[in-house]
Amino acid sequence: MALEEAGVDTPSRGPPGVRGDPPADLLHRRGEDEQEARAAGLGRDPGEVVPEEPEAERVVDDDTGAGDGEEGAHLVSCQHGRKRPLRVGNSVTAVQTPAGVDRIEAHRPEAPPHGEVCGERALPGERGPAEKEERRLHTRRGSTLAFSAEVSSLLPSRPLGRTGLTVGALGLGAGRIGGPETSDADVDRLLGAALDRGVTLIDTARSYGASEERLGRALEGRRQSVVLSTKLGYGVEGVPDWTGPAVEAGVDGALQRLRTDVIDVVHLHSCPREVLERGEVVDALLRTVLAGKVRVAAYSGEDQALDWAVRSGAFGVVQCSVSLVDQGVLSGPVPLAAVHGIGVLAKRPLGNAPWRFAQRPEASDVAEAWDRFAALRLDPGGLSWESLAARFSAYATGVTTILLGTASADHLASAVRAVAEGPLPVAMLSAIHDAYARAGRDWAGRI
Repeated sequence: MALEEAGVDTPSRGPPGVRGDPPADLLHRRGEDEQEARAAGLGRDPGEVVPEEPEAERVVDDDTGAGDGEEGAHLVSCQHGRKRPLRVGNSVTAVQTPAGVDRIEAHRPEAPPHGEVCGERALPGERGPAEKEERRLHTRRGSTLAFSAEVSSLLPSRPLGRTGLTVGALGLGAGRIGGPETSDADVDRLLGAALDRGVTLIDTARSYGASEERLGRALEGRRQSVVLSTKLGYGVEGVPDWTGPAVEAGVDGALQRLRTDVIDVVHLHSCPREVLERGEVVDALLRTVLAGKVRVAAYSGEDQALDWAVRSGAFGVVQCSVSLVDQGVLSGPVPLAAVHGIGVLAKRPLGNAPWRFAQRPEASDVAEAWDRFAALRLDPGGLSWESLAARFSAYATGVTTILLGTASADHLASAVRAVAEGPLPVAMLSAIHDAYARAGRDWAGRI
């Protein structure tokens, strides 16, 4: 049975971004990181002079804890593994240096840092000894919070950039569970199968129908087993899309639908570059991190907006399209994200599985993938196309996790087995890259 992928991701809302570098008023890293990137063949053209940047400040307004008599959250910036506190009062000031800020963390004094409970590793979502004990008590199949080593060891685990989260090399894209053809029982079975196989990251979005609501119900009793990711910035009744209020209200709505008090990763979903540059939505997302509602601020998108997001330093995770038919990001934003310590989620890793069709399909997104696949003229070398595609994307340099969009436990299991086989042979990988350099060098990223 062929692996099929949802290919569900909403297009950018608004006109495409404009060219130009990110403004100096947004936290970002350059300097030595770009030197490392250039040494690896990435980033700016050889010989291009990058001017030194003076220190600058960006103020993110924050009222959390102000005036209520309680000690509020405090921010810590992490630069090359060194933590440095930032001033917190009625506002939060982050100082940009040539080395930049890798990520922003919000810590509250009443709880231990995420990932540590009483000196032991905690599962994603665990916030204290009580939840750690709850994990120990849940041992039933389908709602277990501790995975069988024999099963979960099939799937490699990887750090999600410098966020402190650890995820499997394959995650579940939840776009296909939002339609009327899927029941709560279907989602419960799919989630149980995912957890049994070490699939610990689940990615959904505001635009995926009933996906968030169904996940919220299915995750009751096993929220601590997963790294939960969603995407937003639009679709809030009575609030204009791509505004600060839309982002903050979007987070509150997602928390309710997902039935959780914190979401691990929240993306600005295909937000246009010019909107990112204005800073309002970025500031709003960072405020939700400060408020303890979100662990990691993230961006999902392609092309110039993705490049800007990676260089901005505002995001700990990015999500973009990576597949046999969409390799452009592998020579720029994705490996550069790895240099910056940013986790990368690869959506649509099978590229809509165009090999399923003997003739050009009618759906425009699948037709585009079909055209590209035909132009590449690849040789699978005895592998199934599904296995070749999954392994290509999962082991691409800089990719942390591929997101398989499916509602089928069988499809998910097949993908896990494929990724567990490891990277593709070097000769096959070189042939794939050469084919793309020949036929696809001008192809844009697939939204």
